[in-house]
Amino acid sequence: MLTYREYAPDRRLAPLVKCLWTLRGTDDAPRPERILPDGSFELIFHLGDPFEQAGAAQPAAMLMGEIRRAVIIRPSTRADVLGIRFRRGGASGFFQMPMRELCGVVAPLDDVVRGLCGPVFDSPDPMAQAQSMLARRITAPNRVAGRAISLIESRRGDIRIRALAAQIGTTERTLERLFDTHVGVSPKVLARIIRLQATLRGEEAGYHDDAHRLHEFRELAGVSPSAFLREQNAVNAAIVGNLQDAPRTDC
Repeated sequence: MLTYREYAPDRRLAPLVKCLWTLRGTDDAPRPERILPDGSFELIFHLGDPFEQAGAAQPAAMLMGEIRRAVIIRPSTRADVLGIRFRRGGASGFFQMPMRELCGVVAPLDDVVRGLCGPVFDSPDPMAQAQSMLARRITAPNRVAGRAISLIESRRGDIRIRALAAQIGTTERTLERLFDTHVGVSPKVLARIIRLQATLRGEEAGYHDDAHRLHEFRELAGVSPSAFLREQNAVNAAIVGNLQDAPRTDC
């Protein structure tokens, strides 16, 4: 059985990092799981056996860029995973490069930022070492992009981009550029992802009608809502934040 836990980040990281998390346990017959987009970037460290993706083992230390479509993974029989989940728009304060270049990337962390992985694996306290690694690199988040993200989240994705730009006092084109740099996807795509996540939580998500809801769900998830529920993707439910009673503690 796999056990998922979330941990509050160090206060230095809280503006950029939503949480740290662990997924540990054993499963003699792990099944493929569908991971849905949630608008976040993650750093993932396989301290146990790596998971499989597309028929190959995932890197021991990896960046999972913000995904626009579902990906399929197979958990390992002996899982010991440490994850760092950035807030939407928060990863740009760590990587300090246009986030559009990392959107959808699943790659060894050392291919993206050299020299970061060894200290985490060599440390007796990988979580503390990972936070120290982040704290040495972070810069302040962009306030305008952050405000736009907050408005999209507060409306559960039910907002027109023209109205969003007007509300924060900028143009649609400027907003698009900010999202290219700090978020990785456009405001429209992020709104769609947030609507998907609201639907999974059973919340009203502002779709025009059922046909609109089903079309967007299929496009992002690759299956219908009913098919997804039949799959019982427990890892997805935990990792993308849809497990409502996931334990959460301070580090």
